Amino acid sequence: MTGKTAGASGGIRFFVDRITDGIATLIPDGPFAGEMNLPVLSLPPGVREGDYLMVSFEIDAERGKSVRGEIEALMGEIGNDP
Repeated sequence: MTGKTAGASGGIRFFVDRITDGIATLIPDGPFAGEMNLPVLSLPPGVREGDYLMVSFEIDAERGKSVRGEIEALMGEIGNDP
């Protein structure tokens, strides 16, 4: 297979292995291991078994900051006692 399978901004290519009861099983293309199961509704419309998808990730700094603030507030409420 030719082409880039992963990169800093290129993402990872996944093969749609199967779709069962509304859940798609994706297998990474290339040197990656494992599978990922996702609801079909979270994938592009019209996705079918045998399709390839490009998946990329980005850091959600705003959400991370918000959650860290929530955790700090909860930790403040319970204190340091185990």
